[in-house]
Amino acid sequence: MPTTHITLVSQSITELSEAHPIFVTMIRQRKTDSMEVSCFLIDPGCLGVKDAWYEIHEPDLDALKERYFEDGCIEKSAAWGRHFVESAVAYAKKLGFKPHRDYKKATRVFGGIQTKDCSEDFSFGRNGKPFYFQSSKEDAATARKIINQLKAKCGDDGFHFIVEYSVEADPVTTQVEQCLEWAESGRIEDAFVKLKPLVKKHPDHAKVLYGWGLLHILDGDRLAAIRYLRMALEQDPEDQYAWYNLSVCYREEEQFGRAFEANCKVIEFGDENDAFWENAQEINRVLTECAHESELSIEDYISSHISFDLGVEAMAASQFEPALGHFRTAVQKNPRSHQGHGNMGTCLLQLGRPDEARKALQSSLDIDPDYKPALQNMKLLKKAKTDKPLSKEVFIHNFTRDK
Repeated sequence: MPTTHITLVSQSITELSEAHPIFVTMIRQRKTDSMEVSCFLIDPGCLGVKDAWYEIHEPDLDALKERYFEDGCIEKSAAWGRHFVESAVAYAKKLGFKPHRDYKKATRVFGGIQTKDCSEDFSFGRNGKPFYFQSSKEDAATARKIINQLKAKCGDDGFHFIVEYSVEADPVTTQVEQCLEWAESGRIEDAFVKLKPLVKKHPDHAKVLYGWGLLHILDGDRLAAIRYLRMALEQDPEDQYAWYNLSVCYREEEQFGRAFEANCKVIEFGDENDAFWENAQEINRVLTECAHESELSIEDYISSHISFDLGVEAMAASQFEPALGHFRTAVQKNPRSHQGHGNMGTCLLQLGRPDEARKALQSSLDIDPDYKPALQNMKLLKKAKTDKPLSKEVFIHNFTRDK
């Protein structure tokens, strides 16, 4: 049974000057015969707390050591543990790096621990300078971002780094970044002129397609932006920024199902300390609440939205048979979608199936008696006595997305 507070630290602490990752586990015994456990993965080179979590563990210290410290550990005081972790956070903060998003939650074990009880000083970095070592979880883009941050804070020669592969941007990417800087400063036309030849010359370059998509966002053409961002993601499926901007476009187009899926990709591939990642989490939280308010699972809610959007696209292209199939799927997932039933009715009218159309329109009106497109189409249906497909201008189309 552990004492009230205890700190366990990996053996790598004995070589702190080498800036190897250090794993710290802080334990507080609870009155309920269980332990509060907070874990911190420390990068003493420059990044500080790279990972953190909090959990309740059974009161078995040996099992905890076996779980987290296969190569053995060193026991330290609670004051040492808090002082070391907070010192690493402070060092990283000076360099512009924030601790892991769950750091605050993990610090709940700090209660009652006084850092003044530890007089030890810690030296971070390597050989007196910040040191960055690219981990296997950090791709070239992430490594480049970290190195650029260190350059901004320390200068070109003010830090050390080791990377798996080159983090220097290729010339094409550099040109794309320049175009985006122009666009953000108001020079959108100049950016279009400069980037257009690159799109023709490098049609499969992820950054070129991404930049072309962003320019269309800034120019207000969201549909074109969606097209090029999708193309960029075909080349680089893990680009969190392309996924995030795609999500923004989908939300503006009221395609909430697709926006949710894009945000899931941001969360999967993104940096947890990035504002984009946090925004994606918050937006999906709101969409999940909307699903619950609709008494749907989040899976059915998102699926119904995506099917509805596919139906709208097909109907806008006068492809009424495929559109009908998409709307059927939408109302199967969300039977209370008056717009889905209404659009089914419109498709059936265009396909020359008035009896089925009447049932679909009535289903729409049963849900919302004041739904104008269904009311108008029902009125037109009563006047039209034919079993042949009618001109698409005859009946009212509803291109409004469910919310």
